[in-house]
Amino acid sequence: YISDMDWMREKGVGLLLYGPNGLGKTCAAVVIGKEYRRRGATVMFMAAADIKSAVINGDTFDDSQTLMERARTVDVLILDDLGKGIEDSTGFGKRTLDDLVRSRAAGSRVTFITTNMKPGLQLQDALKNSTMHSLKESIMPVLFEGPDLRERGAEEIRLRFAWEG
Repeated sequence: YISDMDWMREKGVGLLLYGPNGLGKTCAAVVIGKEYRRRGATVMFMAAADIKSAVINGDTFDDSQTLMERARTVDVLILDDLGKGIEDSTGFGKRTLDDLVRSRAAGSRVTFITTNMKPGLQLQDALKNSTMHSLKESIMPVLFEGPDLRERGAEEIRLRFAWEG
């Protein structure tokens, strides 16, 4: 992705990074986001669960933009942990996410999404059909597999506490 990053930005191509917890999906998205910033792009990181509350509360990014206006217009948006906090009984969360994804795709703006959900039925259940369709034209799914990287950190901490001095 990084080797063809300028083309990706021009076309608005992002990534759907999916897989189990602790494999580095968020870290990978942030590293690519930092490279975009280094190249002069604006980048925003947002927990997917915060989308609904940002609209409901009218949260502001700065004096001239709401958080959602910024999310729609920033060059690169990283939506972290999709699936948590989006669903509700009214469908408001799905509609809000759909609006955001579709407006970004229409404007050829890069979007990264991290999730534990698989792109098949699991993700389709959490999103509107129109959101899934928009994702197909603007986001490439990438499966993360391997050992839980957080477990390594936990083991290091456990070893430090077991230290006898």
